[in-house]
Amino acid sequence: MKLTRKQIENYYENECAFRDYEFKRASSWGKCSVARSINLLNPTKYALEDALNVFVRDGYGTIVIYLGKEKNK
Repeated sequence: MKLTRKQIENYYENECAFRDYEFKRASSWGKCSVARSINLLNPTKYALEDALNVFVRDGYGTIVIYLGKEKNK
């Protein structure tokens, strides 16, 4: 199940006390990303957990979350 923006915010900020993330449009997937970032397209809660684990372990800069369907190529 894909999560809404509000569900993602609640998970990271309330459950994890984590704020180093940002949202982008899914149509820009793979085109504009922050340096040293973890990119997620339409994440599930498990994907958020995995991204946070990688962030803590490897010290990436930002988790970038793309919302919506991936643009057709």
